[in-house]
Amino acid sequence: TFRAAPSISAPFRCACRTLVSRRRCNSRIVSCGWSEDGSMIACGSGEDRLYIYHLDTGRTDSMLVNQAKDDSTIIWSVRFLSSSQWAYYLSMTSRIVTGDSRGSVQVWDVSKRIMLENHKAHEGDVLTLSVFSFLDASGGGDAKVCEGWHDDP
Repeated sequence: TFRAAPSISAPFRCACRTLVSRRRCNSRIVSCGWSEDGSMIACGSGEDRLYIYHLDTGRTDSMLVNQAKDDSTIIWSVRFLSSSQWAYYLSMTSRIVTGDSRGSVQVWDVSKRIMLENHKAHEGDVLTLSVFSFLDASGGGDAKVCEGWHDDP
């Protein structure tokens, strides 16, 4: 159990529990994002994989990010798109946006386990993402903030 910092006036208690253990993943986890309904957690790894943990069923899916064998891709940032943000895709399945060490921002279809879009946004690592409606903003190791938008299929 954690204790609140002295500057917080009201009592604050927090407990941690392990949702996903290393036995389901062979790599370090460097980013996480909750689905809108709380049923899934998407996790970016340090070894070319995006993991989707289905908390209601215990199932784990993984998607290969980098098909090339030259070096590993680290997924530094993961965000689920909310239902209002991906409704324009027509099929009502979850979508994820990721930012990686190759400078790419990618959009994924969770149910089909495929990449829908890949945008080379930065010259360095994409370290953070923010998503609003059809737009996303990415911040990178190249000291740039880039704006992107999702194509209507």
